Amino acid sequence: MTQTSKDHESLINKLSIPPRPEALIVVNEESKHEYPDIEKIAEAIGSDVSLSAAVFQIINSPAFRVSQPITNIQQAVNLLGVSRVERVVTVVSLRSELSSDLNLGRFWDSATEIANVSSQLSAKLTGVSSDDAYTLGLFHGAGIPLMMQAFDDYKSTLIEMNSTERYPVTVLEEERFGVTHNKLTYLLLKKWHLPEHIGKAAYFHHYRFSDMLKSGQIGDDALSLLAILKMAEDVSETYRQAWRQNEQASEWEHAKEDLTSFLGIDLEDYREIKDDLLEWLNLEYQ
Repeated sequence: MTQTSKDHESLINKLSIPPRPEALIVVNEESKHEYPDIEKIAEAIGSDVSLSAAVFQIINSPAFRVSQPITNIQQAVNLLGVSRVERVVTVVSLRSELSSDLNLGRFWDSATEIANVSSQLSAKLTGVSSDDAYTLGLFHGAGIPLMMQAFDDYKSTLIEMNSTERYPVTVLEEERFGVTHNKLTYLLLKKWHLPEHIGKAAYFHHYRFSDMLKSGQIGDDALSLLAILKMAEDVSETYRQAWRQNEQASEWEHAKEDLTSFLGIDLEDYREIKDDLLEWLNLEYQ
């Protein structure tokens, strides 16, 4: 299927890319101010049960070591900070919007695992925000639910993509549907005002890291996120022996030396880090 640029944009416009919910719009707008209105942010979050629950879960987690459980949203926002609250609201809202009526349990389990590993890796290996790494890990495949909602026969293409030798695997989507899930992911993250380097890393995550290093198409922040994501996928693949097995094994073997070199480590360093993370996953998910 060949399409002109105009046809391509027309097709994308017809697809159901969810708008930002009202609570997120309020938080986004307030975060731009020098002195955000914490009361207004707390009111917006408090009107949504799932958002409130997510904020309380984080502020009352062992990481924050509060002396007694926080039960007031405004106090939680003050302690977390507007930037962290904005990311929490975005993650919860986006996941909720994408889930719709689809059965996405395995999809989100795998994405959450990759997000958690990405966050750990980023803290160890880069100066890039671990929140950004977590967000990319969770939503790098966010276009897949949108494709499932738009095309009844998409699932068979997704299965084929997991075993094809074609590169990048998204050429199958382009040929059959005139749009790719990574393009939708990029547009979705852009529409929801997530940082550009997260969107760029998501867009190129099916491309070989070695190719992206040479192309100069993305900056160092996006490259760092992409490297972390590919490492996290390798760790998750070893742990689960599932998620995109053929594609990921091939990608890792092709890119591992360039990827570790970019992050300033060697393969032996990576093996030690990977062993630590596999042990952590065993404890976390047992």
